[in-house]
Amino acid sequence: MALTGMILKDCLMTGALLVATGLLACHGGVPSRVLAAGMLVFAATLRFNAFTACLPLLMSLLPRHWWSSWPRLLGTGLIATMALMAAMPVANRLIGAKPSRVELSLVIFDLGGITEHAGVSVFPEELEVSDPVRVNYRCYRPNKWDSYSDWVDPECPLGFTAWNENVDPLRIRPYPFLARAVLAHPIAYAAHRLHHFAINTRLLPLSDEIERPVPNKAAPNPWGFHVTPNPVMRTLDALAIGTAHTPLGWPIVFIGLALGVLVASWGLPGARLIAPVALSSLFYGSGYLVLSVAAELRYHLWTELAALIATALLVDELKIDNRRRLACAFVPASLAALAGVIARALA
Repeated sequence: MALTGMILKDCLMTGALLVATGLLACHGGVPSRVLAAGMLVFAATLRFNAFTACLPLLMSLLPRHWWSSWPRLLGTGLIATMALMAAMPVANRLIGAKPSRVELSLVIFDLGGITEHAGVSVFPEELEVSDPVRVNYRCYRPNKWDSYSDWVDPECPLGFTAWNENVDPLRIRPYPFLARAVLAHPIAYAAHRLHHFAINTRLLPLSDEIERPVPNKAAPNPWGFHVTPNPVMRTLDALAIGTAHTPLGWPIVFIGLALGVLVASWGLPGARLIAPVALSSLFYGSGYLVLSVAAELRYHLWTELAALIATALLVDELKIDNRRRLACAFVPASLAALAGVIARALA
């Protein structure tokens, strides 16, 4: 509820996915399915990793014989993934968006993580930094990439500004360069990614600060938009901060819930709707294992909402007639919550 009023692409993407889910649940005809598909394509234009959330829902809109066998499922899934991934670049071109090279945040953050865990520098030599391993140790933070940005003071010699000024983008292409570093140091990359994912999903607590679940003020903007503090806003803010310190605010619990619901819905008539919604939550939340550069809870708005929708659908499907199956649905979430509690007790 607190995030719904924020002007953030995470909220707009979640709104589009929610509309598509509602249309999918209505068992509508061709116009309804086309509209739902349009909402999914629109959602895919809002975040570079949105395709992971859109894919299961889009697949469920397609005729069943398109994915009735494993070869057809893989082929249709591949084509659908490519179409969803193309949505953002096409939209950027249509609206004349200018490149900001924001993709460097993932590249530099992962290079910093590999350097930290491998003990050897994987940054381009063009940066001309003496003892880059020591310099990176001062810059690297496992929870987010901001320490490499151009708004910190002092700036990291291995960060955005240094890369833009010294690295030729035609000679060193960021993603292929990162891929070579990952292949050269897979264990260091895995250690970096798993540590960040544990923080991102709150399996581990944030090490140096508490990120607010919801921004308490609007970001600076040319339109002068702002929200005046009021009792309702303060109440929602307090509730959001409170739940962030409990399993109800830990994304890893909702990822576990989506997994449990998916397994528990196997073979049920309602799985036609429950499974794609649960998979959408599971894919999107788990995708941050490789695609995340920060640990803000707003990134998991759809992960949590979709998991709750799938859970409500499963409860309605089972009523109280199959308590064992319903109890099994909550096992992964319960284990995730227990692991989080233990991690905080040992911290």
